[in-house]
Amino acid sequence: MKKVNYYLLCFGVTLLCTVSVTGDACAKPDIESISVNGRDIPRFDMFELTISVIAEFENPYDPEQIDVQTIFTSPSQKPYTAYGFFYQPFTRTKKSGRQKLQKVGEPVWKVRFAPFEEGTWSYRVLVRTAAGQEFSNTGYFKCVASDYPGFVRVGGRQHFDPRPRYQQWFYRIFPRLAKKYRPWYFSFDNGKFFFPIGENLAWSDPLLRTYSYDEWCGKLAEYDCNFIRLWMAPWCMIPEWKHTGLGTYDQQTSWELDYVFDLCREKGLYVVLCFLDHGQFSRTQDAEWHNNPYNADNGGPCKVPAEFLTNNEAKTFFKRKLRYMASRWGYSRNLMSWEWFNEADLSELDVEDLPEWILEMDRYLTTLDPYNHMRTTSFYKDDHPDVWSLDQISFTQLHIYNQRNYAEFFSPEGNNGIPGKYKKKTFERSRAMVEKYNKPFLVGEFGWIDELIRRLDQDGIHLHNALWASILSYQAGTPMVWYWDLYVHPNNLYYHFKAVARFLEGVDFLHSTFEDARVVLTGCPEERVMLRAIESDGVALVWLHNREYNLDQHIACLTEEAKNVIRKKRNQPLQGCSFPPSFLENITLRFPHFKQGTYQVRWYNTFTGEQMQKETVASGADGLTVRVPKVMSDIAGKIERIKGIGWFWQ
Repeated sequence: MKKVNYYLLCFGVTLLCTVSVTGDACAKPDIESISVNGRDIPRFDMFELTISVIAEFENPYDPEQIDVQTIFTSPSQKPYTAYGFFYQPFTRTKKSGRQKLQKVGEPVWKVRFAPFEEGTWSYRVLVRTAAGQEFSNTGYFKCVASDYPGFVRVGGRQHFDPRPRYQQWFYRIFPRLAKKYRPWYFSFDNGKFFFPIGENLAWSDPLLRTYSYDEWCGKLAEYDCNFIRLWMAPWCMIPEWKHTGLGTYDQQTSWELDYVFDLCREKGLYVVLCFLDHGQFSRTQDAEWHNNPYNADNGGPCKVPAEFLTNNEAKTFFKRKLRYMASRWGYSRNLMSWEWFNEADLSELDVEDLPEWILEMDRYLTTLDPYNHMRTTSFYKDDHPDVWSLDQISFTQLHIYNQRNYAEFFSPEGNNGIPGKYKKKTFERSRAMVEKYNKPFLVGEFGWIDELIRRLDQDGIHLHNALWASILSYQAGTPMVWYWDLYVHPNNLYYHFKAVARFLEGVDFLHSTFEDARVVLTGCPEERVMLRAIESDGVALVWLHNREYNLDQHIACLTEEAKNVIRKKRNQPLQGCSFPPSFLENITLRFPHFKQGTYQVRWYNTFTGEQMQKETVASGADGLTVRVPKVMSDIAGKIERIKGIGWFWQ
């Protein structure tokens, strides 16, 4: 009989367990040592075990050959299982503008767990192979109080309720007394409102790799962002691809994703992690099927991409990968959501098979994920009710490209704030999404596909208008701009995010009931100004946009300037074009139904988020009338009733 040590496998020495001529069986696994990262672990932080194992197996990623897990028992005596994963440590260096990874020591097994109940936890490690199983002695650690808010949830649906038990029982008996919430937005386990502000960072620079994220995530944190979306892209952080073969996982790319999650924890960024993209299952659109390990040409079980959703062997292998991914990254409180597919409808998958596949995979993922992370998916085209209506989909998404005027796209028709009076395309894409499915809605991607358009938009006009048009349109976060590496970062457009973040300080959409405001705009023709206004209980949020401040007008003026160079040489009359546009002045807003009282009115610069003007205005019998400062591009405002002694009785 030959004994296979786990670390020999990593260096390509793979020995099969055999039975000797004397009939001896394979040796049982042996747990050589267990080390931990601490004994006092803050609530929702990571408790990590590093386990040295001697065992006999071929593939450390196949739980049928070797299964490492830890059974945790909470202070309230509830059991939870966390699965182990095979892990190779690395260190990184940067040389000549390229990341270099160097192995450090031998591979080990790790278990990661985020305790969510204060008190003393116990745990036992179990290692199981075909030859038998081995339990460790019982270990202990203490979960101590922390300021971490927990995991991100659909609003009000805390998985780990932080309130004392007497409060939990009280509000179960008297639910009407509990704080109301709207399930169109997000919150943490502690009930705090969370509004995602950020962008896609789907993959890294091919040479700098994780060093790209140092720069990008650092910038996002500096400008008050809190949210990114990552892909497991074939050319970046994918654990399983053609070079690994089906059922084995890349330790270098997995270590890189570890690094990004640690960085996001440091910077306060929450991650939507996308498992699969459309190109992996397409032979025409961003085609990567030829490199997919599920492809029969590469030894996989699927002759065509569509079989991935129905082939039982493919499902088995994907579940195995799910186990690895959930075990390695599921502990992270900065993991906001898993995303099954990016734009599945652009692939050759049969979208009609998707709901059943999601249900099956979700059932399995639930057994691996004691934290109950949110799940989502995405499409390129508009609406897929058979998927969005699933309870297993936490929030809906749309991807929106090449909208000539994003500000108009997510805004109501007209300026009188008549409830429900929306352009059809707008209604279908925002308010209707949250009303139809009663869950949060995000624009997961947007931007200009044409590179020339992006190059002409060095000031981020498209980004600016999209951010401000969306935040008052019942979306659960800012739209996620694409081309982070070719548009946002080269032009240093991060300040647009910061302005939105500063404006939204103190705003809580979750526990409010904002609706379209009934407001009358005067002093400016409708074709020149667009108004977005919502209100809730004596509070109004307002955004006025000069319709001429858009990317089309900017490009038109650049074109005229170029033509004028030629006209001047030909002694022809020059043509005028003005951008930025002229100021809009003498605008007033009247809120006819606002109760009599005193209101504080604050106006904000939408490029810095700084307060420009503050005044106190009294309302009369005909409601509240406020004067708007002059507007060049746009302006945002907050109107809030000052609650005096008599307010409570009104």
